[in-house]
Amino acid sequence: MKFLAITLSLSFPLFAENIQERMASYDELNLTWILISAALVLLMQAGFTAVETGMIRAKNSINVAIKNAIDLMFAIAIFFLVGYAFMFGDSVGGWIGFSHFALSDVTEEYDFAFFVFQAMFAGTAITIVSGAVAERMNFLGYIIAGVILIAFVYPVFGHWTWGGGWLSEMGFMDFAGSTIVHSIGAWAGLAATLIMGPRIGRFRKGKVVEIPSYNLSTVAVGIFILWFGWFGFNGGSTLGITDNVAKIILNTNISAAFGGVTAFFVSILLYGKPIVDKVMFGALAGLVGITAGCDVVSTGGAVGIGVLSGIAMYFGEYVLIKLKIDDPVSAIPVHGFAGAVGTITLAIFAPEDSLSTGGMWSQIYVQIFGVVTGFLWAFLIGIFIFTIFKGIGILRVSHKDEYIGLNASEHDAKLEFNDALKTINQIVASGDFSKRMKVEPNSEVAILARSFNELLNDIESSAKTMSKIANGDLAVEVIPRSQKDLLRNSLQNMILNMRNAIVEIQDGSETIQKNLANIQHSKNVFVDSNSQFMKGIDNITISLDNANLGEGSAVLHNDIQKGEKAIRQSIADIEGVNNSLEDIVSAIEKLNLKAKKVKETIGKLEEISDQSNLLALNAAVEAAHAGIHGKGFTVIADEVQHLAENSMVLTRDIGKIVDEMLKEADNTKVQTSEGQRRVIKLTKESKDSLSALDKISNLTSNTFAIISNILDLIKQQSRNRGESEHMLHTLSISLSQVMGRSTKLQNSVSHFKA
Repeated sequence: MKFLAITLSLSFPLFAENIQERMASYDELNLTWILISAALVLLMQAGFTAVETGMIRAKNSINVAIKNAIDLMFAIAIFFLVGYAFMFGDSVGGWIGFSHFALSDVTEEYDFAFFVFQAMFAGTAITIVSGAVAERMNFLGYIIAGVILIAFVYPVFGHWTWGGGWLSEMGFMDFAGSTIVHSIGAWAGLAATLIMGPRIGRFRKGKVVEIPSYNLSTVAVGIFILWFGWFGFNGGSTLGITDNVAKIILNTNISAAFGGVTAFFVSILLYGKPIVDKVMFGALAGLVGITAGCDVVSTGGAVGIGVLSGIAMYFGEYVLIKLKIDDPVSAIPVHGFAGAVGTITLAIFAPEDSLSTGGMWSQIYVQIFGVVTGFLWAFLIGIFIFTIFKGIGILRVSHKDEYIGLNASEHDAKLEFNDALKTINQIVASGDFSKRMKVEPNSEVAILARSFNELLNDIESSAKTMSKIANGDLAVEVIPRSQKDLLRNSLQNMILNMRNAIVEIQDGSETIQKNLANIQHSKNVFVDSNSQFMKGIDNITISLDNANLGEGSAVLHNDIQKGEKAIRQSIADIEGVNNSLEDIVSAIEKLNLKAKKVKETIGKLEEISDQSNLLALNAAVEAAHAGIHGKGFTVIADEVQHLAENSMVLTRDIGKIVDEMLKEADNTKVQTSEGQRRVIKLTKESKDSLSALDKISNLTSNTFAIISNILDLIKQQSRNRGESEHMLHTLSISLSQVMGRSTKLQNSVSHFKA
């Protein structure tokens, strides 16, 4: 009795005042309330079991259920042996209790009731870890971790707070365990999930893969059980029927409701519809959040804590997904994040006169310090322990066991439905459709078994039909049950199609053989023709070689070039002659001009001669008149007359010569012009001849190039003769093979009997 009074005064500051009076006035009603509350907290184990088994897959449901049962058993046993002593024993420097191991020296009824109540809290802490590590943790490793958590981690931190340790002396407030119970379990679970890793297939290529839950209806039932049990969890923490119990239960109820309502609206906002587990976990987060301050906050504060706890749950899930941390039942967001939020915000929503430090900001500091301390304590020890477990191979089950499911691999436990699925998988994997599922009368899977067996009957019957078809019996009849009987309809169509195909194959095979015979004949004709063709090629090759076209081509090309050179030289000479003729014509024209001038001069000389002759005549007349004195002048006159007559004769002769010369010059000019015209014509014809010769040269070059190419092609054809003969030989072999296969096809088809 004295021990409990001391413990309560250290553990619960709100009860420190007048504790002796309260303990003195306790009665059987208070004792009954503690035990009822303990029973309600025990009932919460059923709620946790329902939530966890509903959230995970059926193949692991028994494993989760046995963990919830075993961890409660070990929690009570270990808490009895050492946990209670470390948590509520005599304090050693405010760090750890160290008395009353195995309840030694504890004799009072009230102390017994207190132990029962606190042992249920210890069971809750380890159960939270169970949800976080579900579907992949080794059972032995889980039990050992649970023992360490209950024996040391949880009670030591509990001593710092409820046991009157150093956090309690700082003024840290956590009435019923938002941090002390729930967050400690959550942070230990976080350490395990980090070291262990996610379930197989949870995260693929950077994307989150939703793993379906076994039964969300069970989850909902579990939440209701937890909600009901929480009245004892929070209400029983008064350790008696006080005037504060109703308020505590009211606040618990309100926070849970508003946590669920908040989760509902957030779900609508994020997903467009209410997601069942999110809404349920919102209510559970509200229960966890209010646990720390349910005794001091008002109903308005309970509303605020419920709303913030629901949001904290969503935030926690978001953080875990981003970090690829797999928590199958959202234990860490609900118990860790919501627990931390509820513990810290009680300093905001509680009246200042109810705060241990007497002020909001100082209390917020203490609350944050206590929450961080709890996180580091549980998380770091968890990292250390689970790293060792991983090293010695007792942390996680094998991939094979995880695929099979922990029900079978860890406990050899079976579920009727799972067994039915296993049988189906075995039959499908083996391909032995002669096996049948065992039908248990009046069981839930009996209908499934009968339907599957009937399906196996159909498959086996169809397999036998196909076996007959494979043996050549196409006369087998298949009668579908209905138009929707896909299997039998398909078999019936297959038989009909095969019958038609056999007929077509037989006809086609005969046609193929006939065509092959024709091809063989055509091939022989082609061989003969090709032989004649190759002979002709050989003759052409010989003729062309004898013709020595290459050397003739070169000689002809040289002659053409020489002819081109001679024609060009002739053109040049003709053009020179033409130029000379032009010069002659020009000279003749000049000579004509000069001859005309000479003629004009002769005309003048004739006039002079006439005048001279007239003058001589006049002189002779005058001399005759003079008589003897004019005798000498007569001689001169005679000479002048004679000279004039000679000059006249000479002038006339020169004139005749000039006229003849002009006439000859004109004739020469005409002839020269005609010669010039002919020279021009000859030049044009020569140039035309040169152009024609160029064309002949080019044509000759092209002709011999073509002939050269023909020679090359003929030579190539000669070289390809061997390849052609090899190809024809291969064709003959292929035709023989096709003929043989066609015969085999006819023989194979004859195996079937329509």
